[in-house]
Amino acid sequence: MTKDEKATQLHGNGYNCAQSVFGALSGECGIEENAALSIGAGFGGGCGCGELCGSIAGGIMAIGAYFSGGEAHDSSKARMYRGEFIQRIKEQYGAVTCRELKAPGKPVPCAEIISYCARLADEIIKNNN
Repeated sequence: MTKDEKATQLHGNGYNCAQSVFGALSGECGIEENAALSIGAGFGGGCGCGELCGSIAGGIMAIGAYFSGGEAHDSSKARMYRGEFIQRIKEQYGAVTCRELKAPGKPVPCAEIISYCARLADEIIKNNN
């Protein structure tokens, strides 16, 4: 099963967007899935207030966990790949907040951005390890 399929499956089982993306990528980050699901619990719905999309937050958590190695500071790789991740999402969707992604006229379905963010974070991790 691909990471985007796993993320979509988790979302279908009731997990929020952040949990779904981070949970699907947890193994690559050396984190147990249940821990990732717990960590991501507070990030759904744009942290509950429509801000940073939970799918994006989940991808950033995975990228940070994979590239930082638990360092006290944000490693240059974590910063660089987080920036690439966010830039590619902006290019694809034109926004990063849940509020903007769900705006009337062109709302992005959660399942679509969950799949995209899981696939993109997985690609960044695999191509840059």
